[in-house]
Amino acid sequence: MVQIEPFLKITFLFLLFLFFIGFGVGVSKSPPKHAVVFVDSNEKTYFAPHCVKTLDERATLMESTIGKVYKLKLNPDPKCQDAGAFLQEARSLSGQLLVKIGILKPLKSRWNIDGSWNW
Repeated sequence: MVQIEPFLKITFLFLLFLFFIGFGVGVSKSPPKHAVVFVDSNEKTYFAPHCVKTLDERATLMESTIGKVYKLKLNPDPKCQDAGAFLQEARSLSGQLLVKIGILKPLKSRWNIDGSWNW
């Protein structure tokens, strides 16, 4: 006769091990397709709003969305990208599981529903 109890213990310990390992796996979120960016058509690059420092600079740039610049295959400004402007650190894999089951609250998003940025 097969004993189920040792199998269940091993399975539970394995799942517990995976859960703790999941805290070490980092996750990043990309901006939604409707997030507002500024495009330099001469350089074929785009900027996050906080990377454009002065209103004078914004006057020479066109406003667009991430979805449109992806379709146009434009590149992000290297300095802006290196500053982490286009990624948001999210919860770990295990943290995301805890959010899904309601134990943790989701982190505040860097992007608003209307496409503006939370900076």
